[in-house]
Amino acid sequence: MVVTALHVVLAVADPRSGVTPLAALVPLHRNLPRWVWRAVHASAFGTFVLGFAHGLAAGTDTQSVIVRGMYIGTAVVLAGVSVFRILGPWLGTRASAGAGASAGE
Repeated sequence: MVVTALHVVLAVADPRSGVTPLAALVPLHRNLPRWVWRAVHASAFGTFVLGFAHGLAAGTDTQSVIVRGMYIGTAVVLAGVSVFRILGPWLGTRASAGAGASAGE
């Protein structure tokens, strides 16, 4: 979340970006080319995976039962939605149609 917040703050602070404070609060994905939208979201997924791995490897609370439960729960949810997203077209769901439609296709 910190990376996302920093991204938004820097976009608003850069006068060349054209992102106003109001625009930062309103979804802009309809104005982005699809490849840009997908690249941003793919990098967010990668950032999450790296942060998750960092927490497992270097987190001081990793041995805590509560924190370990949060890691396991997060991994299960992420794996579940990833499988749903990948297999959606074969399962007869609209999982893959949603992202394209919101990306301004």
